[in-house]
Amino acid sequence: MPKVIKKKKPKQNTGMVHRNPDKKKARPLSRNLNQRMSDESRKSQNVFTRGRKKIHILFDGVGIQRAIIRMINKKETCFVVGCIAWLSNKQILGAMAKKKGGCIVCTKDRLTKGARNQAAYKAIRPAYPGGVIRVVGEGKGWHKSLMHHKFLVGLDNSGKPIWVTNGSFNFTTSATSNLENLMVMEDEDVAECYFQEFKRVHALSSPLKLK
Repeated sequence: MPKVIKKKKPKQNTGMVHRNPDKKKARPLSRNLNQRMSDESRKSQNVFTRGRKKIHILFDGVGIQRAIIRMINKKETCFVVGCIAWLSNKQILGAMAKKKGGCIVCTKDRLTKGARNQAAYKAIRPAYPGGVIRVVGEGKGWHKSLMHHKFLVGLDNSGKPIWVTNGSFNFTTSATSNLENLMVMEDEDVAECYFQEFKRVHALSSPLKLK
C-alpha cells in the first residue's frame, strides 16, 4: 500500500507577540535635553584667564543657574541690574533679594503678572527710583517688537560694574532643562559696555505694576 503523507497544518496567527523575557524594556528618553548628552565634560564650566580677567563658559542648564547665583552671591556684588526677557526663576530671584538692590528690565509679557512671580519681585529692594521690575515692548502678534536681551550686570557698593553674564539662558526654571549657553565675564570694561545698554533700555521702559 502506498504511504499516506500527512500534511502539517499551517500555524495559525493568533495575533500574540512573543517577547523575549530576558530583553529589558527601553527607558523613555528624558524630557531634559541636557540629560541626553553622554559627554560628562559638558557639565563642567570652561574658564579662560586673560591676565586678571576671567571668562567662564557654560552649557549645562543647572550649571548655568548655579553660576548666576554664585556671581550674585559674591561679597563684592552689592547691586544687580540687567535686561532679562523672562524672569521667573525663584532661586535666582531669591539670591537677588539678599542684595542691597536690583533693577531688571523684562519684555512685556503675562509672565510678569503671575502672583508667585510678583511676590518674588516684591522681595527685591529697588536699586533705582522707578521700581525693581520694568517692562518694555511694542505691538502684537507678528508685528510685536520684543526686548530679547538676557544679560545681568553685577555692581559694587559704589555702583561700578564688575562682572556681566550673557547668553541664551532665560531666567526661568524650565530653562534649566533646555540646551543653553552662558558666558560669565569678570571684566570691568565688558561689564561697563553692558551697563550702558541697560541704561538705554531702562530709559525706554516703564515700571511694572505690582499687585
